[in-house]
Amino acid sequence: MTVLEMSLRQSKLIYCAFMAGAGSFGIVVLFIVQGGHMPRPAPGGNFEVLAYVVPAVAAAGFLAMLLIRAVIARKTAAVVAQTREEEVIAAVIAESFLRVSVLTGVLLEGPALLSTVAALVTGHLEFLAATTAGLVALAFMFPTKRLLEGWARRVSGPGT
Repeated sequence: MTVLEMSLRQSKLIYCAFMAGAGSFGIVVLFIVQGGHMPRPAPGGNFEVLAYVVPAVAAAGFLAMLLIRAVIARKTAAVVAQTREEEVIAAVIAESFLRVSVLTGVLLEGPALLSTVAALVTGHLEFLAATTAGLVALAFMFPTKRLLEGWARRVSGPGT
């Protein structure tokens, strides 16, 4: 098994953990809130602010994801350009792919978990829609061989 295949395998395992954790937590919260096992928040509580905080955190996470991916790609491309050994290049690409995959997953899972907690705290199941959106985003960004090959082309530059 090559270092790139190992990186892809690790990324897939980590994404499965992200999705299983956020999904199972969302399901548990759904049953808790729907079953009436959580007391409703006190009237006049300031939980309405969560309706603004959850989308703001999701948007900030998405922008941070784009920025982090660009920075890691630029730094990896610089290292790859200075290296001539194929094994070292493969290891650098594999490590950067794993790093960018994990950070992307974290930045997608965070808002999903926040919205699940918001549903638990407020009793408003509408927040679980944001949890579902986060899980869908994680599914779209799930590491595949095609994504790894695209990442390798991006950081390798033209002609390599």
